[in-house]
Amino acid sequence: MLVEDYDYDETNMIMRIIEDKFNGENINDNSQKAKVCAEFADNINGLIDVIAINSISTVTYIHDTFG
Repeated sequence: MLVEDYDYDETNMIMRIIEDKFNGENINDNSQKAKVCAEFADNINGLIDVIAINSISTVTYIHDTFG
């Protein structure tokens, strides 16, 4: 529902949601922020799967995604 109804798979929506966090952490590089938001939006379904499906290892997901 969050992905479909609230556009959590769109970079601009993610940017609006976490802009304050970037500012609070003094992250001002717009290209870096855009890359992080795009990667999150592109991989939201994988994140949902790892949270919802017990057979997916969190450690494996983190290694495969960020390793």
